[in-house]
Order: sequence, then C-alpha cells, then structure tokens
Amino acid sequence: MVSFLELLFCGKCVAKATALEKEVVSLKEDKAVLIRNYQNLMTEKLQLILDCGKDALELHNKIQELEQLIKQMEQEDLELFNWPKIPTYTYAAVDVSTVQEFYDVEFVRADAAYNLFSKADWVALLTAVHPLVKEALTRWVVDISDCDNWSTVMSAFVSIAFKKSGYFKQGAFAIAHTVSDESARHAYNLFVDLDRKVWLYEPQNNTLHGLMQDGEGYFRTGYVWFLV
Repeated sequence: MVSFLELLFCGKCVAKATALEKEVVSLKEDKAVLIRNYQNLMTEKLQLILDCGKDALELHNKIQELEQLIKQMEQEDLELFNWPKIPTYTYAAVDVSTVQEFYDVEFVRADAAYNLFSKADWVALLTAVHPLVKEALTRWVVDISDCDNWSTVMSAFVSIAFKKSGYFKQGAFAIAHTVSDESARHAYNLFVDLDRKVWLYEPQNNTLHGLMQDGEGYFRTGYVWFLV
C-alpha cells in the first residue's frame, strides 16, 4: 500500500505540475498576444511607410506644379511689359574696344561690335526704357535694389528693347563702376555716341552726368563691362 507520506508527496507534485502547466499555457497565450501585437505593429509601420511615400510623391508633384505655375506667371508678367520699340535711328557698328576713352580702364566686352547712336537718340531710347526699370525695382534698397542692381537691370532691359525692336546688334551701352581708389564707390551705366564720345548715365533717375573723361568722385570710372 502507498503510505500517507507518499500520497501527500504525490499530491504536492500533482498540484505543482498542474500549476506549472497553467503557467506554460498562460505564457503561450501571452506569447501569442505579443506575436499578434508585433505583427500588427509591423503592418502599421509598413502602411505608414507606404502612406508617407505616397504623400511625399504627391507633395513632390504639387511642388513641381507650383514651380511650373510660377514660371508661367513670370512669363506672363514679362510679356505684359510694354517694351518700347526703338526706331531705326542712324547708327554705326563699332568695336568699342577701339574707343580711346576705354584704354585707361578695366574693360570687358561680350560681343565683337556694338551699334553707336547719336547722343540725342540715346537719350530718347533710354528715356523710353527707364520707366520699365523703375517699375521693376521701384526704389533704392540696400543690397537688393541698390546702384549695382539698377545698372544691371537697366543694361538688361536696354538689351531686351533692342532685341524686341528687331536690331541684330546691341547698342553700345555698358555697366560701369568707380575706380578702386575712390572712397565712395558707385555703379552706373554709360553709352557711346556716333562721335565715339562716352557719356555717363545714372539709371536711378534717368540723367546724364557728362563725359566719362570728365567724371569726378564716384563717377570717376575705372571699370566698364559691355556684358550684353
């Protein structure tokens, strides 16, 4: 016969075994829950990646559409400019590097030859172009629409006006800058007339400042760029 102690001992073993079995079942259930949660999280992560990629693509396409719209609007604004037609004045095509006044300045030219016009014709055509420059820049603002911007934009707009008017060469109109040893520095424009005289032009107020050879202060020219 099985003794009482043996029965008691076996009863404890059964209870322990039963408890362990329950713990194993519980752990298996917990593991299954963890696996499901992990799978759900991975599914959500994948969906987020897909959604993010879709959103990024849509945003990229939207940016491209907006950039295209901006370019279109800029082009439309440019076409709305009432570009002045420059009459067919009397002119002569000249290599401006042969103009004596430029021998003592730092000189750069982009084209081989430029058209020279009379002083009066230059004044007339610059007066026609100047309102467009003033509309574009409005007023002097440091760094963004100061003297170098005015001279550059004036040069560009004069260039466009010649192109719009059907000329095959640009007029002899340049960007100029004060000599380096002047305390006050300035950027402005100049043009060459039919007599090969070089005139200083202030684009901010559409005025002449005499001949380049007579320029004083920040109109004492040291640099000339025929860039168009």
